[in-house]
Amino acid sequence: MVRVLLLGDLHLSTTGPPVPPACPDLESLDVDAIISIGDIIDDNADHAGDTETGVAYEKRGRDFFERLNEVGVPVFAVPGNHDPLECTERLTDGLENVRVMHRCGIDGQSQSIAPGELEELRLVGWGCEQFDLTPAFKYDQYPAIVPDPANVESSEQMAAQSAATVESVISRFLDGTLDSQEAANEFGVSKEKQDTCATELETLASEFDAIRGLLTEETMTTVLLSHESPFNVAFDYHHSSDRVQGQLHRGSIPLKMAAVAGGPDIILSGHMHTEGRDAIETTAGYADLYNPGSPGVAFVEIEPEAGSIQLIE
Repeated sequence: MVRVLLLGDLHLSTTGPPVPPACPDLESLDVDAIISIGDIIDDNADHAGDTETGVAYEKRGRDFFERLNEVGVPVFAVPGNHDPLECTERLTDGLENVRVMHRCGIDGQSQSIAPGELEELRLVGWGCEQFDLTPAFKYDQYPAIVPDPANVESSEQMAAQSAATVESVISRFLDGTLDSQEAANEFGVSKEKQDTCATELETLASEFDAIRGLLTEETMTTVLLSHESPFNVAFDYHHSSDRVQGQLHRGSIPLKMAAVAGGPDIILSGHMHTEGRDAIETTAGYADLYNPGSPGVAFVEIEPEAGSIQLIE
C-alpha cells in the first residue's frame, strides 16, 4: 500500500497560518508521499490586480510548500489554473523534495525519488499553464448539441444526452473516422459556426495527443494526476455554474478521451470543488477516479497490485 496525503483546491488567501486549518498535523504525518493537484492559492503575481497582492498570495503558497517539503517525503505538485505552471514553479523552486508535475511522467523507480513503496507506481502529471481555463471544445455554445434549457423537460436528461453525443462524435473524430468538418456536421453545428467548431476540435485533438502520449504502455500501475477532472463523470459539475447550466458536465473532454485510450489505473483530480468517486471504462479495464473537493484534504491508500484506491478516514 502507498499512503498519500492528497491536497487540492485549498484556495489559500493572503493571510493565515503557514499550514491551513483543514490540513492535518504535518509534524506527525505518516505518509509515503504528498500530492497537490492545484489551486493551493487563490491568485498569483501574474494575475492579481496589483503587485503587492500577487506577491502576498505567492508568499502564502511558498510558505505552505516549504512546510510540505520539510515533511521529508516526495511532494508532487500539479499546477492549477489559480497557480498555473510558472507560479507553481516559483512556489516550489529549490525545494528538494518537491517535483512539479506537468506534461511529464515519473516512475517510482527513478533515482530522483527516495526508494520505498512508490517504486511500484508511475505518476503522470497534467496541470494548467494559465489562469483562464478555457475548454478546448466549448460544446455548450452550440445549440445543436445543447438545446435551450427552456425547451427541454429535464435539464438532467439534457445534460446526459449532450455528454453522450459529445463522446460519441469526438471518439470517431479522434480515431480518424471523421475529420473536424465532418464532426461539426455530425454535431449539427450551423454553417456560420462550423469553422469555429472545427478549430476547437483540432485544439482538442492536440491536447488529447499530448495527454495520451504521457500514458505510455507500462506494466506499472499508472496514476494520472490532473487539476481538471475528466468529462462526464459523477463529479464534473462546476461550482460557479447556475442551476440549469450546472447540470452540464464541465470536465475536460481531451483528458477523458486520453484516459479511455491510455488506460491509467487511477485518476486523482480537482477543480470542480465537488468531492466524489467514479470509475470509467478504458482500453485497459477501468480507471478508479477521485476528487477530494474543496478544500480538498484526504488520505488515500493506493494499492499498486490492484490499481485501485481506498479512502482513509
